[in-house]
Formats: sequence, structure tokens, C-alpha cells
Amino acid sequence: MPPSGRCTGQRRHSLRKGTALLAAAAGTLLAATPAFAQIFFFEDFETVTAAVSTQWTIETVNATASIDTTNPATGKQALRLDVMGNGRALLTPTAFAPAGNSFYGRVNLFVDNFPTAPDFSHWMNVQLTGTGDGTMLRPLGGQFIPGQGVGQNTFWGVGADGGPTGDWTNWKTTQPAVNGQYVCFEYFVNAADNSVTVSMDGVPQPQLTVNQTSHGGMAVDLIFPVWNKIQMGWWNFQATPFNFVVLMDDIALSTTPIGCPVRNTPPATTTTTAAPPAATTVPTMQGLFFTEDFEGLTVATSAKWTIETVNATASIDTTNPATGTQALRLDVMGNGRALLTPTAFAPAGNSFYGRVNLYVDNYPTSPNFSHWMNVQLTGTGDGTMLRPVGGQFIPGQGVGQNTFWGVGADGGPTGDWTNWKTTQPAVNAQYVCFEYFVNAADNSVTVSMDGVPQPQLTVNQTSHGGMAVDLIFPVWNKIQMGWWNFQATPFNFVVLMDDIALSTTPIGCPVRNTPPATNPTTTTTAAAPAATTVPTMQGLFFTEDFEGLTAATSAKWTIETVNATASIDTTNPATGTQALRLDVMGNGRALLTPTAFAPAGNSFYGRVNLYVDNYPTSPNFSHWMNVQLTGTGDGTMLRPVGGQFIPGQGVGQNTFWGVGADGGPTGDWTNWKTTQPAVNAQYVCFEYFVNAVGNSVTVSMDGVPQPQLTVNQTSHGGMAVDLVFPVWNKIQMGWWNFQATPFNFVVLMDDIALSTAPIGCPVRNAPGTTTPGVAVASPTGGAGAGVFFAEDFEALTTATSAQWTIEMVNATASIETANPATGKQALRLDVMGNGRALLTPTTFAPAGNSFYGRVNLFVDNFPTTPDFSHWMNVQLTGTGDGTMLRPIGGQFIPGQGVGQNTFWGVGADGGPTGDWTNWKTTQPAVNAKYVCFEYFVNAVGNSVTVSMDGVPQPQLTVNQTSHGGTAVDLIFPVWNKIQMGWWNFQATPFNFVVLLDDIALSTSPIGCPVRNTPTPTATGTTTTTAAAGGGGATSTTTVTVLVTSTVTVTAGPTTTPTTAPALTVTHMVNPGFSGSGWCTADGKLTTQLSVVVSSVSPSAGGTACPGVPADECGLAQIQLSAFKDGAPLNIVSWSGGDKVPMGNSITFTETNDMPYFGGNVVFDTACSYTDAATSPAVAAAGITFTATALTQSVQVTMADGGSALAAVQAALA
Repeated sequence: MPPSGRCTGQRRHSLRKGTALLAAAAGTLLAATPAFAQIFFFEDFETVTAAVSTQWTIETVNATASIDTTNPATGKQALRLDVMGNGRALLTPTAFAPAGNSFYGRVNLFVDNFPTAPDFSHWMNVQLTGTGDGTMLRPLGGQFIPGQGVGQNTFWGVGADGGPTGDWTNWKTTQPAVNGQYVCFEYFVNAADNSVTVSMDGVPQPQLTVNQTSHGGMAVDLIFPVWNKIQMGWWNFQATPFNFVVLMDDIALSTTPIGCPVRNTPPATTTTTAAPPAATTVPTMQGLFFTEDFEGLTVATSAKWTIETVNATASIDTTNPATGTQALRLDVMGNGRALLTPTAFAPAGNSFYGRVNLYVDNYPTSPNFSHWMNVQLTGTGDGTMLRPVGGQFIPGQGVGQNTFWGVGADGGPTGDWTNWKTTQPAVNAQYVCFEYFVNAADNSVTVSMDGVPQPQLTVNQTSHGGMAVDLIFPVWNKIQMGWWNFQATPFNFVVLMDDIALSTTPIGCPVRNTPPATNPTTTTTAAAPAATTVPTMQGLFFTEDFEGLTAATSAKWTIETVNATASIDTTNPATGTQALRLDVMGNGRALLTPTAFAPAGNSFYGRVNLYVDNYPTSPNFSHWMNVQLTGTGDGTMLRPVGGQFIPGQGVGQNTFWGVGADGGPTGDWTNWKTTQPAVNAQYVCFEYFVNAVGNSVTVSMDGVPQPQLTVNQTSHGGMAVDLVFPVWNKIQMGWWNFQATPFNFVVLMDDIALSTAPIGCPVRNAPGTTTPGVAVASPTGGAGAGVFFAEDFEALTTATSAQWTIEMVNATASIETANPATGKQALRLDVMGNGRALLTPTTFAPAGNSFYGRVNLFVDNFPTTPDFSHWMNVQLTGTGDGTMLRPIGGQFIPGQGVGQNTFWGVGADGGPTGDWTNWKTTQPAVNAKYVCFEYFVNAVGNSVTVSMDGVPQPQLTVNQTSHGGTAVDLIFPVWNKIQMGWWNFQATPFNFVVLLDDIALSTSPIGCPVRNTPTPTATGTTTTTAAAGGGGATSTTTVTVLVTSTVTVTAGPTTTPTTAPALTVTHMVNPGFSGSGWCTADGKLTTQLSVVVSSVSPSAGGTACPGVPADECGLAQIQLSAFKDGAPLNIVSWSGGDKVPMGNSITFTETNDMPYFGGNVVFDTACSYTDAATSPAVAAAGITFTATALTQSVQVTMADGGSALAAVQAALA
């Protein structure tokens, strides 16, 4: 007799078979059965014939679902899920809303094998989601943890992702996940304490329990959303070479405990060898070793395959997929090629089945006998390249356009042939599902089209279309799929591929979508796709690759030369074998001009591969152009590609790219950016979009958008008038440096194109060993050389961008104009307590898992409570061992006697090394000053190195074996996410103002830009005195500034001076001065000073200040002056960065109602130093400060405000 609350398999099935009435009325049956009295969902798969039900749905990606009769847990049937790699198959009940947000669940689960690659792969079998903080709770799942020495190191564990606790699996080595056996899981999801408890085969597993405060994630509470969805099945989250067979049976959800039924005796053979489902129209997945349906992709890249492109682009198409919602789109010019190649290919027995849904917008009908391939195989052997899918244009056949399908080959003893058949015409712009069988048994290829065998296309060892020798297959090791027309042709091609599969057994064709009303394009007349990010090739109206030329002349264009020559270069082309070479002396010019130029809608896309042997570094501010547009209008000459030499920037040779203009109302300007240095003797592929809507220019370099180079109608580098485009009728491309210069220039141009749609950059040749006149220079490593993400916030009006998102908890984000590090704007984050505000780039996948980062960072105050509070400013996560790496962060360490005891340090959490910050007292974190951090995350050695304001900080370095965590190696995950901003992890009474500027991520060092200089000063005074020997702030003074402004009012033809009414501007100035300090090694007294000015009234930007600009209304400059026993006390140095002391004073400017700064002050007064460890605290008795308010063009008087600042003292050092 089973215990109360449980039901055996025998009893359950006897109840099911008891009466037809009860079988038809499940509610009555459940109510009559004590074991299931509170069940609200139940499925044992006994009465279904296929994996479908009105009670539930199944989501499948690279997976199939069927009913299994060979190995059910109980009864005669179970659900079978066949899943490839990191595909998924998830059963979802139609309705799910558990009472009280708590419930019991049960499932009998079988997995044929668990993933043991890559390291730290994790999977889920049950997942809950709902409305709340985004948490996806996984009551049932697990992870592969290498090196544990327990079985195959796969372990069960509760987990979660998506919410504040992060991505974690609370795996336990005491609960190994064992291949090929059923386990009955029971789990209780309890909203009372946000806990999950688990039993396995009726035995409680307390070690798997998680709850609100004790789980496997970040050090925050786990709070359940309000559940509204449950999914059950299989999803391994990492790409893996494994495929999985998963069985589920006896699923139940209940408000009370359920119990496990008695399982069947295991069969003699296991599920892994079971035959596939009988239905031939359903792909069996049993022999599949490669599939791709392009459904989960946003760009045409994957770890499973690569794409080789020559004069072609690859993208994801959403307008005309064969099945689902996406396909691969290949845009190919002429006899270019675009070929998808699986990363691994070694078919068992040298035989395999293949499938592809293929669409070609038009087939080549010139030149005669053009032939193409869509699938090609190569390997080790006689050189044969076999083409199971391809075709040829055969003129004069009288069948359609005379293009025909046929198997073919080249490169081996049988020669170059296509076994075309007129019975199989290749028809433009329609999908065909090709299935082909490459059979090593008789060296044959058989083909089916849309499920119909085509025996006339068969070739074999002795019967093919080539030379009269046997066709013998090499040992295949590479397959390529896509498009390659082998002859030069005037045609361009749009090719779509979908539903690619390779298998050891027949696959079958899926049901295709209903065709759209219009196809994605037809090459001869179609407009460019709507999505502006998809390269198309269809809108090209001018191209030149210089390949067929013997001299620099063409009917398509002319070249204007002044003190210059033009020729064809064969030593260093960007692509192909030739480029255009321009040799220009001094401020001469050489400019290629297309014969006709009238872009539709006055907008167009341009591209050029550009090489300049050296850029001008004399005279100062020399500027040049490489592309210039002119037309009818206001005389503006627009320069989408050009640059300027700006001395003193400290970045490489100080030559920078920038869009520019001259000749029109905006004047002569180049909008150069130090983030984009112009580096000698290297090719750059420029793509630019000249857009009449908004009168804007956007630029990409080597395929990477450069938003900092964007200009538009109202934001450019010229006079404060709108930039309005003429009607373009001329474009010139080449070189013109406008100033007389001692330099001469060698300029190469290649791959020029103009189009009505995006074009894309071709793959460049490998660099040669010599250049056309000078030795090849490697990149300097200066800023911008390899930048793949940059943000200076200059062009934004709100804290939003398509490039990034901001996650905020108890925080706000805005654009700061009062105190940017450089330029005119920065990002401002206002964060309360242990809230967070984190900027996250939309995409992040650094090449080689290594990269350089940079950020200008300002924090108004660092946390000094509770003890050992720590924060992060940059955090990296990825796929691997769960490590969250923090290249920039820090910690409050009480009792160190250095400033306020807050220190910078690299850190980590979440992985084997644990939660640590490698803080150093040599690097104090000082309130309210900018620091430019540069950091290098290096996968070679798993190291992080840091520089601050351009100075390397070797003491902050961490690496694989030397860090601040537990005594295990630090191993980097494969990074896929970076977050930048502020998160203090402990609850604290502090609030924080954080500014970020000049963010950049790059494959090479970046460098720090020159920061803004603070604005200067003048009047009003109050005094604060340090307490003798004490350690706390003692200032209690308010500065009240009475402003009487004089304005000029125009009345008729005369000007009459008028005195405006008196305006009271209140400045609450609080110098927080520590009453004790320490002695430096050179015997100078040092202490900490922080200053807060708040409650400025009226606020900046208002109109309450007659005669004062709105952005200065209510603001003043403050001068702090130090005295010792009434005499001026000189300040030797001040760590507040740009606030340089003069004599006994430090001056700062209020910014946006919230001026703040802080740092260490070194006074010119002697003290006794012993050593860093034992030097005692030094009393700062007798030192006073006066606070003077300074303004411009106004009369100012001062009045003592008493002790009105008590409320803000808690925020001071």
C-alpha cells in the first residue's frame, strides 16, 4: 500500500480504465482520487498518438517531439524529445497560474547522455517565468563541472537566470546526473520564503534546496515573480557537439504533494538505439550531424560555420524564408562567391544525406555555358571537387531561359563538367528543396527536388558527365554551400538558403511557407530591402575595382591632377590584383570624378578602400579630403571622408579622421575625433551614407559603425547654422591636402562603389611585405585602431541608444552637460544605496576573448559604510565557469589610514575563485575627481592590467595564478556581455552620482583623451575651522551671495541702462575637512578635503537672472583658501585632478546645481615621517578654510549663513 498522497502506476491505470464516463470527465476522476485531489495539470501521454494536445504546446528549435512506446517510465507511452546541440524542446501547459504563487511539481525524466563539452555547460528541464524582476527560475536542471572526479562530472542543481541574482546553477557533487536512467523528480516552489525543495525517486535532497537568501547567485535576495508560465523538457544553453534523447512521463502539477508512481521494469535495450518515428514527413533527428535554420540569428555568423565572401555579403533575411521566420541571404556580384562552410565535416563511411531549401533570384544567361555551384565537396584524394547541386546555362535548347540543374565536378581526373538535363530547368525566384545522397559505395550522387526523386540527375563511378575515367570520391573533409558562378558575368545574384541539414539517414523536406506577394528582390529591377542594415548590391550605380585597366583612364570617370600623377598599382591592391595609385606633391591634388552623378533622392551610400602612406603633420591644423560632394545650392562642399592634423593631442601622430565641409554657410570645418586616428600606411574600408533626410553623414570603418563621426543638420563642426545639402551633381574621390606642406603622398584607392543601398566591405588581401614606395607600417595601436565600441555621449539628448541599454535598479540615467570629462556631454547615473545603473553594449564578442577598454570615470563619493563595502564599475560575464570579472571596482577597507580608506582594485565573483577585490592602498579611490581608466583583458594568461590617467598600475594586475581569490586558477569564460556604470553591492546609506565619458572597447590600445579644463573665477566669503586632533568634518557655514545685476534694455532708437531688482542666490557651501591627517615621505602634512555645494537657488537654466546667460543663472565659482593660525597656508598639491592649487587657494566651478569634488590636500607645513606603516596620524589643529563665492559681471556681497548645512554633513568625508 503506497503512503497517503501517492498513487502507484497500477492504481492510476486501473482508475483510468475504470469507466468511460470518468475517462471522459477528468475533473470527476481527479476529484474522486485522493492521490490527485489537488492536481491542476496532469499528462501521462497514454491516450495521445502524436505529440500534440489541447492542454499544452511544444516549442522546438533544432528538435523534434514524438510519442515513445519503447521505454516509458510507466504505462505504455512517454513523450520523446530529440534535440540537437543547444536546440530546445519545451512542453508548456496552456494555462498556468498557481494559487498563492506556490505549487508542487513532478516528472519522470530520462536523458540518454548529459553534455560534457564545453566546460561548464548547463541545462534546464523545468523553467518558470512570470511578471516581476525578470527571474527565470529553474527548479530542475544541472551543469557539467570539469575536474570534480565524480562520474562524468555532470550534476543536478536548482538554478536561475535573468533577474537580480544573475545566471547560476546551484549544482552539488552529491547529486550526479547519470546517463540513460529515469529519475522521478518532485519539487516544491514555495512563495512563503522564495524557496525550492527537491526530492529524487521519493528521497528528499536537502542539499539542493535554495531560498530567498541562500542560493547560487549574486548577493541579493531571490524574489519570485508572479508565475504565469512553466516549461518542461530540455534546453542545453551552450553550443555543444552532443545531441540528446529525452523522455518525459507522469507530469503533474498540484497544490499538494503528489508522490512518484512505480516505474516499469527497464527494457532490455535503451532508448538511444530505438528506431525513429514511422512518419516519413517528420525529420527523425537520429542521424543528423549538422543543421541550420537561421532562426535564432541576428547576423550571419555562427560558431558552427563560417562564410567565405568575395564581392559578396551575407545577412539574415526575414522577408522570404522557406520555413519559419528567417533564412540566410547572400548578395553576390558577378563571379563573386558566398559559401557557408560547417566548422567540422567528416561523414561516417564517406557517405551522407544533405538537404537545402534554395532560392536564386536569377540564373546567369551570359556568357554562354556559364555554370554555377550551390553545394561543393572537397577532401583528400585525387583533387576532385564534387558538386551535388549546381547547374549551367546552355544556349539554344528552347527550354525557358536555358538554365538547367545538374550534378558536376572539377579538379580531378574526370575534369570540369556539369551533367545538366533539360528536363530540370533552373527557374528564377522560386524555392526548391534539394535532397541529395552522396554514396561512397558506388561513388554516386542521387538527387530529389521538392520530395520527388530525379533519377536523370544521378551520376556514379562509371556514368557521369566528365572524362571517360572512373569517378572516385576523395575522403571528404569540407562542404561548402551557397553560390559561385564561375564565369565573369554582368549579372548580380540574390540567393536565399534555409533548412540546411546533413545526416547519416534520409532527412525529408519541411513544409514551406506560403510565398510572399513579392519576392525579396529580383536583381534587374527590385528596390533595395527595407531594412537599411542589410547589404543588397541591388542599388549599385557606380563601381570601379581597377582590375581590367592598364592605365588610369576610363570612359566611366576622369582624374583631375595638379602636381600629381595617377597610375595602376599591382604591388599592394586592397583586393584582387590592381588598385589606383595617386602620387601627390605638397598641396597638389588627384581626384577621380565619375562621368555621371545624380543620386536618387539626393541620398546614397559610398564605399572606398583607402590607403595613405603618410598623413601631414605640418603645418599645424593641416586638413585633407578624400571624398568631396558639390552641387547646386548654397555652395557647400561636403567631405564625407577626410581629416586633420591637430597638434598636442597625445594620440599617435595627432592626425584624425572626420567628416567636414567648406564653402557654404557652415564655413570651413572638419569634425575630427581623437578616437579615430588616421594611421600611416594601412588600408581602411570606408562606408558612408549621405542622407538628405536630416542632412546627415554616417560613417563605418572596416565594417564597424563610427557614431562619433556622424554629423547632421544641427550637429556638425561648423558655424551655428543649419547644414543643408545642395542638390548633388558631382563627387570626387582621391587626395587633396589644402595647406602647403613639405610632405608628398602616395595614395591607393580600390573597390569604389556608389549605391542606393548599403554595400558592405570586401575581404582584403593579406598584407604584402612591401608597400608602393614605403615599408609597410603596422598599426600604431593608437586610439581607434581596432575600436569596436565607442560612446562619448556627444550626440545624445537622453540616455538611450541603439548601441546600448542601461539596466537600472533604484537609479536614474541622464545626459550631463555640466561636468563632462571631454567635449560637452557625459552620462550621469544617480544611484541610491545598493541600487545599480549599468550600461550594456548591445553586442559584445571580443576577438580572441581579449580586448582593451577605456572609460573616464567620476564618482562623487565612495562608500565608507558598512565595513568592507565593495563596488564595481566594469563587469564581464560569459559562457564558462560563472566568473564575473570586474576590471574596475574597489572596496572600503577600514583602518588603513589612507584618506577615507576606499581603494581601487580588480575583482571577481561567481566562479571558482570566489568573491574578491584585489584592492591596493597605493591606489586610493578619491571622491569627485575624474580618472581615465584603461584596462587590458588578456585571455593569454587570463590577466587584467590597468592604467590610470595614462600611468600603468602594475600593482593592480591580476592573472591566472595571482589574484585575490581562492587558491585556484582564474580562468576566463568566453565573454559575451560587458556592463559599465555603478553597483555597490552592500546596503549603504550613501547615494552616488557617477559620470561616465569616452567609453571605448578595442582590439588594440586606445589611449586617454585630453580632459576639459575647469572654468575660471571672482567674490563672497565664509570660514570653516578644523577641530584639533579630531577625525570628522566640522564645517557649519553657508555662503549666501546677493546678486544685483545690471542689464541693458533697448527702448526705441536709444539704449537706456536699467538696474534690475536684487536677486538672492543661495549657495550652501560645505568644505568637509578632516581634522587629522598623515605625513608624506617628504615631511608634508596631508589630509582629506571634500566639498559639496547644494541647494543653489535659482537653478541653472532658469530665466530668473536678468543679464546672466540662462546656463549660468544661479551659479558661481567658489574659491577655498587655507590658513594656519590666521596666516595663508600654501597648498603643495591637490589630488582633485584638474583643480590645480594656486598659493593657498583651490578654485572650482559649480555645475548644474551639484558641484562636488574631493581629494587629498598636501600642505606646505612640516611633520614627522617615520615609514608608511608606523607614521602616526598628525593633528591638523589651527588650520582653517575660507570659502569665497566668485561670479562674473555682477555685484556680490556676502552674508554669513550660520549652521544651515547640518543636513548635508553626513555625506562629507
